[in-house]
Amino acid sequence: KTMEGVPTAAPTLRLSSRSPKSIDVRWQPLPPQDSKGHITEYKVRYKKEEDDDLELAQTVPGDRTQLEITGLDPDTFYEVCIAVGTKKGYGPFSPYISQKTMKLDEQEVLPEPTLDVHSVSSTAIEIHWGMPRDEEIMGYKLSIGEDEPIDLRSEQEQFLLGNLTPNTVYEVKLFAYNEEGNSPTATQQVKTPPPDPSGVDPRPPPPPPSNVHPIVLNSTCVNVTWSKP
Repeated sequence: KTMEGVPTAAPTLRLSSRSPKSIDVRWQPLPPQDSKGHITEYKVRYKKEEDDDLELAQTVPGDRTQLEITGLDPDTFYEVCIAVGTKKGYGPFSPYISQKTMKLDEQEVLPEPTLDVHSVSSTAIEIHWGMPRDEEIMGYKLSIGEDEPIDLRSEQEQFLLGNLTPNTVYEVKLFAYNEEGNSPTATQQVKTPPPDPSGVDPRPPPPPPSNVHPIVLNSTCVNVTWSKP
Protein backbone atom coordinates (compact mmCIF):
# COMPACT_ATOMS: atom_id res chain seq x y z
CA LYS A 1 0.00 0.00 0.00
CA THR A 2 1.28 3.43 -0.95
CA MET A 3 2.03 5.73 1.98
CA GLU A 4 0.01 8.94 2.17
CA GLY A 5 1.98 12.10 1.55
CA VAL A 6 1.63 15.79 0.77
CA PRO A 7 0.80 16.54 -2.89
CA THR A 8 3.73 17.86 -4.93
CA ALA A 9 1.77 19.69 -7.66
CA ALA A 10 -1.47 21.58 -8.31
CA PRO A 11 -4.12 21.05 -11.01
CA THR A 12 -4.28 23.34 -14.03
CA LEU A 13 -7.40 25.51 -14.03
CA ARG A 14 -10.04 26.40 -16.60
CA LEU A 15 -12.14 29.52 -15.95
CA SER A 16 -15.15 31.14 -17.57
CA SER A 17 -17.82 33.67 -16.61
CA ARG A 18 -21.43 33.15 -17.68
CA SER A 19 -23.00 35.82 -15.47
CA PRO A 20 -22.05 39.25 -14.06
CA LYS A 21 -21.59 37.91 -10.52
CA SER A 22 -20.00 34.49 -10.90
CA ILE A 23 -17.01 32.61 -12.30
CA ASP A 24 -16.97 28.90 -13.18
CA VAL A 25 -13.81 27.05 -12.11
CA ARG A 26 -12.92 23.60 -13.51
CA TRP A 27 -9.89 21.34 -13.18
CA GLN A 28 -8.65 17.76 -13.68
CA PRO A 29 -7.59 15.50 -10.76
CA LEU A 30 -3.88 15.03 -10.24
CA PRO A 31 -2.28 11.70 -11.21
CA PRO A 32 -1.23 9.48 -8.26
CA GLN A 33 2.46 10.33 -8.64
CA ASP A 34 1.60 13.99 -7.91
CA SER A 35 -1.28 13.64 -5.43
CA LYS A 36 0.76 11.28 -3.19
CA GLY A 37 -2.39 9.71 -1.80
CA HIS A 38 -6.19 9.97 -1.68
CA ILE A 39 -7.42 13.50 -2.46
CA THR A 40 -9.70 14.57 0.40
CA GLU A 41 -10.42 18.13 -0.72
CA TYR A 42 -9.36 21.09 -2.81
CA LYS A 43 -8.86 24.66 -1.65
CA VAL A 44 -9.72 27.41 -4.13
CA ARG A 45 -8.48 30.92 -3.40
CA TYR A 46 -9.70 34.01 -5.23
CA LYS A 47 -9.37 37.76 -5.06
CA LYS A 48 -9.81 40.86 -7.15
CA GLU A 49 -6.86 41.43 -9.46
CA GLU A 50 -4.16 43.58 -7.82
CA ASP A 51 -5.98 43.43 -4.47
CA ASP A 52 -3.80 41.38 -2.11
CA ASP A 53 -5.53 42.61 1.06
CA LEU A 54 -8.74 40.61 0.64
CA GLU A 55 -8.29 37.00 -0.45
CA LEU A 56 -11.18 34.56 -0.01
CA ALA A 57 -11.11 30.76 -0.07
CA GLN A 58 -13.53 27.88 -0.51
CA THR A 59 -12.96 24.18 0.08
CA VAL A 60 -14.33 21.60 -2.34
CA PRO A 61 -14.75 17.85 -1.66
CA GLY A 62 -12.09 15.68 -3.26
CA ASP A 63 -14.53 13.93 -5.58
CA ARG A 64 -15.52 17.18 -7.32
CA THR A 65 -13.68 18.94 -10.13
CA GLN A 66 -15.60 22.20 -10.48
CA LEU A 67 -16.82 25.16 -8.48
CA GLU A 68 -19.02 28.18 -9.17
CA ILE A 69 -17.74 31.22 -7.29
CA THR A 70 -20.70 33.55 -6.68
CA GLY A 71 -21.29 36.95 -5.11
CA LEU A 72 -18.70 38.69 -7.28
CA ASP A 73 -18.72 42.20 -8.71
CA PRO A 74 -19.69 42.67 -12.37
CA ASP A 75 -17.14 43.68 -15.02
CA THR A 76 -14.22 42.91 -12.69
CA PHE A 77 -11.04 40.88 -13.09
CA TYR A 78 -10.53 38.17 -10.46
CA GLU A 79 -7.54 35.91 -9.88
CA VAL A 80 -8.03 32.27 -8.91
CA CYS A 81 -5.65 29.52 -7.75
CA ILE A 82 -6.06 26.00 -6.34
CA ALA A 83 -4.30 23.47 -4.10
CA VAL A 84 -4.88 19.76 -3.47
CA GLY A 85 -5.27 18.29 0.02
CA THR A 86 -4.70 14.79 1.40
CA LYS A 87 -4.78 13.57 5.01
CA LYS A 88 -1.16 14.74 5.28
CA GLY A 89 -1.85 18.33 4.22
CA TYR A 90 -2.07 20.64 1.23
CA GLY A 91 0.34 20.76 -1.68
CA PRO A 92 1.50 23.94 -3.44
CA PHE A 93 -1.01 26.37 -4.90
CA SER A 94 -1.17 26.77 -8.65
CA PRO A 95 -0.16 30.09 -10.22
CA TYR A 96 -2.97 32.64 -10.26
CA ILE A 97 -5.12 32.68 -13.39
CA SER A 98 -7.36 35.66 -14.17
CA GLN A 99 -10.94 35.93 -15.42
CA LYS A 100 -13.25 38.90 -15.92
CA THR A 101 -16.91 38.73 -14.91
CA MET A 102 -19.56 39.82 -17.41
CA LYS A 103 -20.95 43.34 -17.39
CA LEU A 104 -24.20 43.86 -15.49
CA ASP A 105 -26.26 44.54 -18.63
CA GLU A 106 -24.28 42.17 -20.85
CA GLN A 107 -26.19 39.44 -22.69
CA GLU A 108 -24.53 36.26 -23.86
CA VAL A 109 -24.68 36.54 -27.67
CA LEU A 110 -22.53 33.47 -28.28
CA PRO A 111 -21.78 30.39 -26.18
CA GLU A 112 -18.33 29.94 -24.70
CA PRO A 113 -16.01 27.99 -27.03
CA THR A 114 -14.65 24.66 -25.90
CA LEU A 115 -10.90 24.89 -25.29
CA ASP A 116 -8.29 22.15 -24.98
CA VAL A 117 -4.62 23.02 -24.49
CA HIS A 118 -1.78 20.55 -24.03
CA SER A 119 1.98 20.58 -24.38
CA VAL A 120 3.57 18.70 -27.29
CA SER A 121 7.17 19.34 -26.22
CA SER A 122 9.12 21.39 -23.69
CA THR A 123 8.88 24.43 -25.97
CA ALA A 124 5.52 24.04 -27.76
CA ILE A 125 1.82 23.75 -26.97
CA GLU A 126 -1.10 22.74 -29.16
CA ILE A 127 -4.44 24.54 -28.83
CA HIS A 128 -7.74 23.09 -30.04
CA TRP A 129 -11.16 24.73 -29.85
CA GLY A 130 -14.68 24.69 -31.24
CA MET A 131 -18.19 25.97 -30.71
CA PRO A 132 -20.61 23.76 -28.75
CA ARG A 133 -23.26 24.31 -31.42
CA ASP A 134 -23.56 25.81 -34.89
CA GLU A 135 -23.20 29.57 -34.66
CA GLU A 136 -22.61 32.38 -37.14
CA ILE A 137 -19.24 33.74 -36.06
CA MET A 138 -16.72 36.06 -37.70
CA GLY A 139 -13.63 34.65 -36.00
CA TYR A 140 -11.77 34.05 -32.76
CA LYS A 141 -9.33 36.00 -30.60
CA LEU A 142 -6.54 33.99 -28.99
CA SER A 143 -4.13 35.37 -26.39
CA ILE A 144 -1.22 33.82 -24.51
CA GLY A 145 -0.31 35.54 -21.26
CA GLU A 146 0.13 39.27 -21.73
CA ASP A 147 0.83 39.07 -25.48
CA GLU A 148 -1.38 40.86 -28.00
CA PRO A 149 -4.41 38.77 -29.11
CA ILE A 150 -4.09 36.83 -32.34
CA ASP A 151 -6.93 37.01 -34.90
CA LEU A 152 -8.09 33.59 -36.11
CA ARG A 153 -10.49 32.72 -38.92
CA SER A 154 -13.94 31.34 -38.12
CA GLU A 155 -13.20 27.95 -39.70
CA GLN A 156 -9.90 27.48 -37.84
CA GLU A 157 -9.92 24.99 -34.95
CA GLN A 158 -6.28 24.55 -33.92
CA PHE A 159 -3.08 26.48 -33.38
CA LEU A 160 0.46 25.29 -32.67
CA LEU A 161 2.56 27.71 -30.64
CA GLY A 162 6.30 27.19 -30.32
CA ASN A 163 9.42 28.97 -29.05
CA LEU A 164 8.18 28.72 -25.45
CA THR A 165 10.18 28.32 -22.24
CA PRO A 166 10.43 24.80 -20.77
CA ASN A 167 8.92 24.06 -17.35
CA THR A 168 6.74 27.20 -17.46
CA VAL A 169 3.01 27.82 -16.86
CA TYR A 170 1.18 29.69 -19.62
CA GLU A 171 -2.33 31.18 -19.55
CA VAL A 172 -4.36 30.70 -22.74
CA LYS A 173 -7.54 32.71 -23.44
CA LEU A 174 -9.95 32.37 -26.36
CA PHE A 175 -13.28 33.92 -27.33
CA ALA A 176 -15.44 33.94 -30.46
CA TYR A 177 -17.05 37.05 -31.91
CA ASN A 178 -19.61 38.19 -34.47
CA GLU A 179 -21.38 41.44 -35.32
CA GLU A 180 -23.49 41.25 -32.16
CA GLY A 181 -20.61 40.90 -29.72
CA ASN A 182 -18.23 38.45 -28.05
CA SER A 183 -18.68 35.08 -26.42
CA PRO A 184 -17.55 34.47 -22.84
CA THR A 185 -13.80 33.94 -22.68
CA ALA A 186 -12.51 30.41 -22.17
CA THR A 187 -9.32 30.36 -20.08
CA GLN A 188 -6.95 27.48 -19.42
CA GLN A 189 -3.50 27.02 -17.91
CA VAL A 190 -0.90 24.73 -19.42
CA LYS A 191 2.61 23.89 -18.22
CA THR A 192 5.43 22.99 -20.57
CA PRO A 193 7.48 20.02 -19.32
CA PRO A 194 11.19 20.24 -18.48
CA PRO A 195 13.54 19.65 -21.41
CA ASP A 196 14.48 16.05 -22.18
CA PRO A 197 17.94 15.45 -20.63
CA SER A 198 18.95 13.49 -23.73
CA GLY A 199 17.97 16.37 -25.96
CA VAL A 200 16.08 13.94 -28.19
CA ASP A 201 12.34 13.92 -28.74
CA PRO A 202 11.29 10.33 -27.99
CA ARG A 203 8.36 10.46 -30.41
CA PRO A 204 8.89 9.47 -34.06
CA PRO A 205 8.60 12.40 -36.46
CA PRO A 206 5.16 12.63 -38.12
CA PRO A 207 4.73 12.84 -41.89
CA PRO A 208 4.64 16.38 -43.27
CA PRO A 209 1.27 18.18 -43.37
CA SER A 210 -0.53 19.15 -46.55
CA ASN A 211 -2.37 22.31 -47.68
CA VAL A 212 -0.06 24.64 -45.76
CA HIS A 213 -1.30 28.27 -45.84
CA PRO A 214 0.73 30.99 -44.05
CA ILE A 215 -0.98 34.33 -43.31
CA VAL A 216 0.99 37.32 -41.99
CA LEU A 217 -0.81 38.81 -38.96
CA ASN A 218 1.69 41.52 -38.04
CA SER A 219 5.40 42.29 -38.14
CA THR A 220 6.26 39.54 -35.63
CA CYS A 221 3.55 36.91 -36.07
CA VAL A 222 2.52 34.55 -38.86
CA ASN A 223 -0.56 32.30 -38.66
CA VAL A 224 -0.09 28.96 -40.43
CA THR A 225 -2.93 26.51 -41.15
CA TRP A 226 -2.58 23.01 -42.55
CA SER A 227 -4.32 19.69 -43.09
CA LYS A 228 -3.42 16.38 -41.52
CA PRO A 229 -1.22 14.17 -43.74
